Amino acid sequence: MMANRTLYGLCCVFLFGLLAGCTVATPDVQTHAVVPTGTSGISPDPAINAAASATAPGLLPMTSENTVEPSHSPPPVQESARTSIFGSTIVPISPAGGLEAMAQAGAEWTRRTLSWNLVEPDGSGQGKWEAVAELEAEFQAAASRNVQVILVLEDTPAWAYNPGSQCKDVVAESELDALARFMGALVARYSQPPFNIRYYELWNEPDNIELRGCWGDAGDGYYGGGHYGAMLQRVYPAIKAANPAAQVLVGGLLLDCDPVSGGGNCTPARFFEGILRSGGGSSFDGVSFHAYDYYGGAAGKYSNSNWNSAWNTTGPVALAKAGFLRELLQRYNVSGKYLMNTESALVCGSNGTEGPCLTADFEQTKAAYLAQTYTLALVDGLKANLWYMVMGWRGSGLMDGSLNPKDAYKAFQTTRNELYGSAPVQKLPDQAGIRGYEFMDGNRKVWVVWSQDGSVRPVTPQQTPAAVKSMTGEALPLSGITVDWRPVFIEF
Repeated sequence: MMANRTLYGLCCVFLFGLLAGCTVATPDVQTHAVVPTGTSGISPDPAINAAASATAPGLLPMTSENTVEPSHSPPPVQESARTSIFGSTIVPISPAGGLEAMAQAGAEWTRRTLSWNLVEPDGSGQGKWEAVAELEAEFQAAASRNVQVILVLEDTPAWAYNPGSQCKDVVAESELDALARFMGALVARYSQPPFNIRYYELWNEPDNIELRGCWGDAGDGYYGGGHYGAMLQRVYPAIKAANPAAQVLVGGLLLDCDPVSGGGNCTPARFFEGILRSGGGSSFDGVSFHAYDYYGGAAGKYSNSNWNSAWNTTGPVALAKAGFLRELLQRYNVSGKYLMNTESALVCGSNGTEGPCLTADFEQTKAAYLAQTYTLALVDGLKANLWYMVMGWRGSGLMDGSLNPKDAYKAFQTTRNELYGSAPVQKLPDQAGIRGYEFMDGNRKVWVVWSQDGSVRPVTPQQTPAAVKSMTGEALPLSGITVDWRPVFIEF
C-alpha cells in the first residue's frame, strides 16, 4: 500500500540531464534525466496533475519539480501491510480459472460475487449457506494462495427489492434492516479463517440501470445515489459491528461518461455525488470504480471518447475517473477514503464481434496498456488495480482457455516484479514525447519509460543501467536504449 511506503526527499532536476547540488533526505536518491537528443524542457502532465489536485489516502501528487510528496497522513492501517496493488478477476478462483498462474505472476487481489438471493431466498433470516458451498471453496483457495478476495454482494431477493424501482436490485426502504442483518452475518462468517476476507463491495456497477447490480433511477437528478447512500448508512454500522477491520466499498462505479465534459446524458455519473449529498460519506471506507479503454484499430492506439482520454494525450482513462471521484470527495469535505480500480482492461469490438480485432497488434497494445495502467495506478495512489479478467472479455484475456500466457500476462508479471514494493519518486522530464516515472525500493531504482506519441525515441541516462527489460520481460541492450509506445523498464 503506497501510503505506507517511505518517500524520499526532493531532488533538483535540470535540463539536459545535468545535476546541480541539492540536499537530499537520507538515503540519497540520485536523479538522472531522460535526455533525448536535441531536446530540452519539462512539460507538466495535465492528466496526472489534475488527478493529484484532490486529496485521497495514498495519493502522491507530482509537483512542478517532478517530485512526489505525501499530501496528507494515511488512514489507520486496518489489516496487515500490503505492498502490491496487482490483481485480476479470476473465475472460478481455482487452478482451472487461472489462480495458480496468477499467484505465480504476483497477483494479490481478486474479486468474486455472492448472491444474497441464494443465501436468503425466502426472507426467513435463516441463511442457506450450503447454497454457496462451491463459492466458499473458492474463497479458501484464494486465501491459501495469499490472494485477497473482494466480495461483491448483489442479486437482491424478490422479497427485499423495491417493486416500483427500475432496477430489480434496489432494496426497499422497509428491508434495509434485513440487509444490515444479513451483511452482519456474512461479514462475521467470512472475516475469519479459513476465508479471511476483509473487503466487501455492495453491488456491482450500481450506477447502471441495465445490468445486474443496478440501483439507477433515471427520474432522479442523481440517478438514485441518494437511496444507495441511505442503504450504506444502515448497513455500515452492522458490518463494523461484525468486524471493525472490515472494509466497506461503494460498489464498482461504471462512470460511463464525464458529466463535466463528456457530452450527452451523463446523469448516471452523478450517482456518487448523490451518495455524498445523502450524508453517506461517513459510511464507506473506499470507492471501487471501473475503467476501460477501447482499442483504436492500430498498434499502440486506444481511447475512451466519453472521458476525452487517449493513448497520446491523457493515457489510460482511470486517471480521469479517479480525479473526478477525488474532486467530489474534496467538494463534500469527505476525507480518509481510498480508491480501487476493480475492473481495468483494454477491450475491442463487442460481445461476439471481437474476433476481427484480436490481432498481434492488439495483443501487443493490450500488454502495453496493462503496463501503463499499473504503473500509473501506483503513481496515482490507488489501493488496488484489478484486470478484468484472466480468461478475458471482449479480448481482454491474460491467458487463453488452455492457460497459455498471452503478452498481457507476461506484461502483468514483469510490471509486478519490477515495481513490487516500490514507491514512485518522481515523474521524469517530459521531453520529445517521452513519458516516464522513477520508482525506488531501498537503493534499487527503476524507470518505466515509453513514447507518448508512439515514435521511436532515444533514452540516454547518465548512469549505466544494471538491466533493461521489455514490457514482457525480455532483456534488452544496456546502451543505445530506445522506446516506442511499449513501456521499457530500466533498472539502476
